[in-house]
Amino acid sequence: MATDHFIALNDSQAKTSLLVAEKSISDDDAAATSSLNAGGRRKPTLVGRLGYYTIATTLGGTIVIVAALAFICFLHTGNGDNSTWRNIMTTGWTARSITLTSLAIRVVVTAQAAGATSMLAALALSRFEVPLIRSAAMSMMRFENTGPHKLALIYTSKVLRGKNIALGLTALCLTGTTLLLQFASTVLLSDLKLGTITAADQTTLIPYGIRNYYDGNNETDPLENSAHYWSTKPAVYPAFAQYTEPMPKVEDGVYDTGMSIRAFLPIYPESNRDRLKIYQGYGNLVDTRVVCMRPVIEDLKFTPPPGAVMFPSIVSSAGYSYSTNFAYPTVTPNPSYSEPDLYPELTGEGGPIVTGSLTTNLTARRFFGGHDFGSVAFNCSSAIQGVDNTSLATTDEWPVVLCMLDIIGGIVSDMDNLDASNIGVGYLVINTTGSYDDWSNVYDSHIGALDTASIGTDGEWMVHSVIGTDLTISFSVCFSAFSAQNAVIEATSLSNRTEPVLGWEPLTSQYDTSSVRQHLGATDPNEMSTTDDRSILRLVPLANWTLPTTPGMAPTWETLPVDLANQQWFDLFNYTMVMCSQCHPARSMGDIDIVGQGAFADQAQAAVFNDILKESRHPALAIQAQFTTLFGMAYYDHTFQFDASANATTTSFTDVLVPMQWTGFYAVATVLVVHVCLVVGVGVWFSARVKESLLGNAWTVVAQLQNEETRPWLEEGDMVSDRDLLRKMEEQKGPGGGKGMVGVKRTDGKFRLAAKGD
Repeated sequence: MATDHFIALNDSQAKTSLLVAEKSISDDDAAATSSLNAGGRRKPTLVGRLGYYTIATTLGGTIVIVAALAFICFLHTGNGDNSTWRNIMTTGWTARSITLTSLAIRVVVTAQAAGATSMLAALALSRFEVPLIRSAAMSMMRFENTGPHKLALIYTSKVLRGKNIALGLTALCLTGTTLLLQFASTVLLSDLKLGTITAADQTTLIPYGIRNYYDGNNETDPLENSAHYWSTKPAVYPAFAQYTEPMPKVEDGVYDTGMSIRAFLPIYPESNRDRLKIYQGYGNLVDTRVVCMRPVIEDLKFTPPPGAVMFPSIVSSAGYSYSTNFAYPTVTPNPSYSEPDLYPELTGEGGPIVTGSLTTNLTARRFFGGHDFGSVAFNCSSAIQGVDNTSLATTDEWPVVLCMLDIIGGIVSDMDNLDASNIGVGYLVINTTGSYDDWSNVYDSHIGALDTASIGTDGEWMVHSVIGTDLTISFSVCFSAFSAQNAVIEATSLSNRTEPVLGWEPLTSQYDTSSVRQHLGATDPNEMSTTDDRSILRLVPLANWTLPTTPGMAPTWETLPVDLANQQWFDLFNYTMVMCSQCHPARSMGDIDIVGQGAFADQAQAAVFNDILKESRHPALAIQAQFTTLFGMAYYDHTFQFDASANATTTSFTDVLVPMQWTGFYAVATVLVVHVCLVVGVGVWFSARVKESLLGNAWTVVAQLQNEETRPWLEEGDMVSDRDLLRKMEEQKGPGGGKGMVGVKRTDGKFRLAAKGD
């Protein structure tokens, strides 16, 4: 009995427990079902409706676009002071950087356009502005699409009919910006042009001079194989660095070029000098200051050249034969020309032989001796005008010569101590007026010396005339002190340059020397030209210009350019250098130290010298330019022998592709701004109006297609092309026909496609 009661009790408890368990399970299922219904039907959040992908492409993509524009703007506004910008430009990454940046822009724009298309499709379904025939495509666009162009095709005709204007125009504009920005790379690259920028500094070991071990016993002296530079046409007018100080105030009758230190840089070939911006290292400094004064001349005599008035020929050291007569003078190449002797002669008759003694009562800065200059005897050749062999007219050359003086006074270089041992050299500049025929007539009517008289002054010139004629000879005494040293210097420039060359005027058969004269600083003194205008560099002044005073031989041959430039007339007093190409000097007397001995300067050199005199009337400028040319020729002619080296730091200009205009940037930036505004505007519109779509969810867009009107078409379209199915939908009239407008709305607790008005 007790057992039965126990069993019954157990059965009752078991049933109760089972009922409780079943109820518990039922309650859990109900809660789960309620939760699912609530989760599936509750109002979606804005993040849920937009989807993480759309939010990321809209916000993150906009950040990428701003960064891309900032980077391209950086490429446009940067300069060589920024190492990052400079590295991009000099390593050839300019175009690549713009191309990659444009690629990032295109990717972002395409992604944003796709997200905006999804939002526009959702807006169209929300507003019931979708034909049933397009409902499947429009619904799928909310999940995935290739861009707004298909949406634009759907609504273009409607916009033209005045329908769905806001939606249609937005789709059209978005299509336009997306399409235009696919050409962003091409448009941005159009801003690139070949430009000049500053490259990175480079420190290298550079040969800068010849070691001083040439003593005539153990090595070949470079002088033995050196060209005679006075009679050689300059192959190049090299860029040099220059430091000048304003011209000092001088007495009347004195012209002073002022302190002018010029430095030749051991940079070659020419293309490397053209691109040089900064040089820090050894260079060869030469003091090129020249002072010219009006002399006081005593015992002046003009002696006609002896012999016949006409002479058969003058063979110049420049290798030209000057066959002369009054009627038909010619200048032709000399086929038998060979390298001249060390002291080539001037032969023939021409200008008078000029003798006398000179002194000066003027002075200048660092002029040794002051007013106690003393008297210097001279015995020089002069020259007279030739005849143009094409027009038979007198040439416009100045028949000017330089005559070396045995001077006992002069200027001292700023690089030397002010004492007598450092006095430079002196030259007598002689210029003759009058035509060839005028002088011939005077010679025919005179025997012996011509009667002369001083007739006046012209700046630093003293003018004398032949009494009874209009013929004059002008004199100016000039001084230089071409000291040189190798020193560590710094030279800078604001732009790259092209070293000048002589031009040629075919109509006049004359050299065009304008660019060379400007380069040498020998144009009109009233014209102020910067170093960059002159295609040279600015020399940073040294704390002390004075030459080192350490005992013993200098480690390098510092005076190389000066020694080689002067070797042709070094210590040859009264040696005359003729600085005109079609003029006639006096006949050589045979001995190397008396009147007439000398040479013709190369025709190109003479043309530059002559043009400087004609324009400025200052022989100091012409002499300074002439010797600068010679120094440059000598220096760079021997760079291959440089065996003394030291580290030098150079900064050069380089030609690279750089953004030179803003047109492409502005165009792309404008379209990008419009594009971003459209995307953001569509996002705001979507957020405010659409509650029925979850972008980027495939099952949602498929599920919402199902309703009574679409179910037959869904069942029929399993293996039918869109074209055939769409044609059938267009043919059907009434409910379920393809031309009816549909949208998404909530029906019976579910979001489904519905006809407009339902």
